[in-house]
Amino acid sequence: MTLLRFVSIALFSSALVAGTPRIPQDVLTDAYVSVEIPKQWMPAQIRSAIAAAADYPRAAVRSVQIKDLIEVYGRPSRLVRPKSGSGYSFLVYSLADGYTMLVYVPSIDGSAFAAAQLFRPDGQAEGPLLK
Repeated sequence: MTLLRFVSIALFSSALVAGTPRIPQDVLTDAYVSVEIPKQWMPAQIRSAIAAAADYPRAAVRSVQIKDLIEVYGRPSRLVRPKSGSGYSFLVYSLADGYTMLVYVPSIDGSAFAAAQLFRPDGQAEGPLLK
């Protein structure tokens, strides 16, 4: 595990435990902008996208590669990055039942994710933190 990945997971996990990102609300506001999902993240075979909280977690993701996560969870609703240019990006899965799955992406230029979490409609984290 790289130091960057370890630190990223530690920060994301501690924020969840401390209750900070319920759902990081600014991820869903104009502080973030949607950008195109890099083609290199898209696997050849993609399952249908996760549609409901009951589907979380799906089968284990075989690595920390975003491509492997998308292969298991399907195409995300969108990829957002901070308008300011600094900060963390997220793959966002907007589920039909009002839940949201966020996947923490340390760098859009990279190929790995750090963690993923399911959030209830009220913004509270639910289920296991995937890392």
